[in-house]
Amino acid sequence: MTGRYNHFRFDMNRDLLAQSQPEVRAMMGGVLRWRPQVFVDHHSTTPTYFFPPVAQAVNRNLPPQTTRWFDTYGKGNAAAFDHYGWQYFVRGVFDFFYVGYWDEWATFQGATGMTYETDGGPEFNKRRDDGSITTFRDGIAHHFVASLATLETTAKNRQSRLLDYYEFRRTALAEAALDRMKRVVIVPGTDPRTTAHVIGLLLSNGIEVRRLAQPGSSRAAHGYLGGAAAARTFPAGSYVIDLNQPQRRLAKGMLEPDAEFDRGFVARELGKFERNRRRGENADKDDYGFYDITAWSLPLSFNLEAYWTEDAGDGAGTVVADTTLPAPAAPTRAGSAYAFANDNLGAARLALALENEGFRLAIATQPLRADGRTYPRGTFVARVQRNSPALHERIAALAPSFGVPVTAVPSAFADTGDVGTGSSDVWALHGAKILVAVGDGVYETSYGSLWHFLSRDLGAPFTPVPLRNIGRMDDLNTYNVIIVPDGSGSRMRRELGDGGVAALKAWVRSGGVLIGFGGAGDLATNKDLELSTVSAVGGDSTLKADTTAPGTVPPLVSATAAPKDRPEWIPGAIFSATLDPTHWLTLGYAGERLPVFLDGDVFWKPSKSGANPVVFTGDDLVLSGFTWPGNTARLLKGTAWAAVENQGSGRVVLFLGDPLFRAFWRGPARLVTNAILIGPNR
Repeated sequence: MTGRYNHFRFDMNRDLLAQSQPEVRAMMGGVLRWRPQVFVDHHSTTPTYFFPPVAQAVNRNLPPQTTRWFDTYGKGNAAAFDHYGWQYFVRGVFDFFYVGYWDEWATFQGATGMTYETDGGPEFNKRRDDGSITTFRDGIAHHFVASLATLETTAKNRQSRLLDYYEFRRTALAEAALDRMKRVVIVPGTDPRTTAHVIGLLLSNGIEVRRLAQPGSSRAAHGYLGGAAAARTFPAGSYVIDLNQPQRRLAKGMLEPDAEFDRGFVARELGKFERNRRRGENADKDDYGFYDITAWSLPLSFNLEAYWTEDAGDGAGTVVADTTLPAPAAPTRAGSAYAFANDNLGAARLALALENEGFRLAIATQPLRADGRTYPRGTFVARVQRNSPALHERIAALAPSFGVPVTAVPSAFADTGDVGTGSSDVWALHGAKILVAVGDGVYETSYGSLWHFLSRDLGAPFTPVPLRNIGRMDDLNTYNVIIVPDGSGSRMRRELGDGGVAALKAWVRSGGVLIGFGGAGDLATNKDLELSTVSAVGGDSTLKADTTAPGTVPPLVSATAAPKDRPEWIPGAIFSATLDPTHWLTLGYAGERLPVFLDGDVFWKPSKSGANPVVFTGDDLVLSGFTWPGNTARLLKGTAWAAVENQGSGRVVLFLGDPLFRAFWRGPARLVTNAILIGPNR
């Protein structure tokens, strides 16, 4: 636990897209009420004081005036610091690309938003790299002087700053006429509540959204999952975000499929890439200029059916002011069973709530036929015969409150097909008792995202246990689900110790399900555990030094340079994964493609002895974000994002990335709830 994060261990300087934390929503409300023309976020992490101008990667939805003001304030701060002979730096590290920073979000509201990093810190006295000392008092003084200098610069430029604040929105409207991207249309589909949640995120930013009362159309609509533009008709109830509005820049910044980098920045980073690939494994490498993730488009992260159009709308539809959806009607009394589709998070929440009250549930692994109606694979079934009479009352009370339509099935007879409510293809579920691994080795923010998801999205109780204590637990077998968030696999192994390794292996093989995110895969594949057969892509072959054309830097390739089949680190991008529609992990998904998030330099070869329900196939893998040409997509093809292996009576479910990243990744969340609900065999 560190002081940087809030209760749910969220970095609140990254939460402006998800708006998941109450502190963030409160601060947003304050900014939107006050409408400041200047916004400064004071931080404390650097060895030398930083203030803008920022690094080269600047979001291209922002107008040129943005960087001009950075220069103006930077020069004002520099004059104040030069007066005292204080050191500072500009441009070197902190970029302005991700919409979810506080400073950038404020700039998208028309302000000049800036982050200042002081050279104080947690320590009262800190030794610099040259041996000199900076103190906590120094850090306070530097922030104080920078604040006064910022106020002075603002006062001197009052008129032009106010005019540019006005111009920010006026020119946004002017740009709309020239931009190819005119509208974004989001179709609610089978999960209207998740769609309404995303629309609520837009409304809280003052972005205007309309809802079609009648079907609408476009002559050139582009699907967010790719493909050529085509004429398309959108059903009534679809949400339309017309980008010809004062909040256009922020709306586009949150919704556009792929944010664009400056070409000069890209060329610079590719040059670093080429140099780094020629240097030896122990050589100093050029640092890349990406400060944070490079992809975040909300329709992709929430896996919504969405399109952007090249033609403008006619303003049809009702302006959306409230995203509250009416509660579905309570089901009538069932004769045989209750059925509800697993196509939204509310369904998983209802299933977990019923299990926690002691009711027995099942899930259809094939399309289910009952009472003249077909239910999709993944439908939850609560059978009357196998539960107490209290089921009728409780499901009628819970389902409307969770927004879940539930159907009362009068008979188990399948009038057509092979699968009815009593079929062997309707698997019994075992109520989830969840343990979450915490402590050293587990990334704090990954644990926080999982904690928030289990508590707020699912209402699922769990017990956090440090990895080092697992080997000493007398009651480990009272749990049937263990979730290990992202982290350092090697550190996790050390924390477990030999006793923990033995206990965890025995626990899995006795019927538990181990669910791991990211680095937890390294733990599962550790030679001492051997709970998975996935392995990292990245050959151990070496290159021989060669002679190249004059001017190539470095002029020779080191004999220990990275082989061509080793992935280069990617700074957070979105890829198109392919789902196995026959595997239980993908129950509830209608399509075969799912956007997933990846960062880092680890790709997985598919499991040798298990199943690979989510993989990367095809040629159009990159949906959004920066990737390395000739490296990322080529090496990602044919790899796995999720793997499932049976171990004794239990299962191991691994995800290459964090499927719940920063609380604005919810598209893969159903994979997680399936692992929790279906995975345990006891």
